[in-house]
Amino acid sequence: LFGLHLIKEMNNKTIAIVEAEKTAVLMSIFKPEYIWLSTGSKSGLKYEYLKPIKDYKIVAFPDKSEYNDWNAKAKELNGFGFKIVVNDYLELQSKFEKGTDLADVYINNLK
Repeated sequence: LFGLHLIKEMNNKTIAIVEAEKTAVLMSIFKPEYIWLSTGSKSGLKYEYLKPIKDYKIVAFPDKSEYNDWNAKAKELNGFGFKIVVNDYLELQSKFEKGTDLADVYINNLK
């Protein structure tokens, strides 16, 4: 996981998981109340990568059109003791194109 080294500095912050490293970096500026980590790909939400953060509260923010896949994977991982909630904000917004990520939304709101 990109950003895993930040866990050492962790207090009681929730971990936020996104797909792209760029998104993790930018969102750490926009929403510093989370520790932002990245899976590096849409298929990166998997046990092997997330095992080091198993005991933390995790919110996953998938890119637009990836919600169903990430939600199914989160349910599977929760069966192994993870505490993952998948945020559906991007999925519910018809104005966003497939592949839009959270950083895109925040950057576009600055314009």
